[in-house]
Amino acid sequence: MVLPAILALLRKLMTDPAVPRRRKVVALLAVGYLASPIDLVPDFIPVLGRFDDVIFAAYAVDRLLHAVPPEVREAYWMGSPDTLDLISGLVAWGAEMVPAPVRRLLGS
Repeated sequence: MVLPAILALLRKLMTDPAVPRRRKVVALLAVGYLASPIDLVPDFIPVLGRFDDVIFAAYAVDRLLHAVPPEVREAYWMGSPDTLDLISGLVAWGAEMVPAPVRRLLGS
């Protein structure tokens, strides 16, 4: 039941006044990008078609997770600490794949 815990964490981060507005906007842009039929890499291309979606989503989640101190993240998390560490590591890995010019454009 990891997905409900992730969604609850993201909801709490999106409503936390300590999270900078810009990071919330990036998260909303990621949702819009995932829902949009227009992609940088078309989804019909095997593997690569979904890869851009995954790394942009990972980038947005990573920025939200790092907008607050670790103790706040842990207080918002409903699952085990090990699972949060694993998720944090995975989204950090995905976020690193976002090209530097795109990261600069998005403000991080």
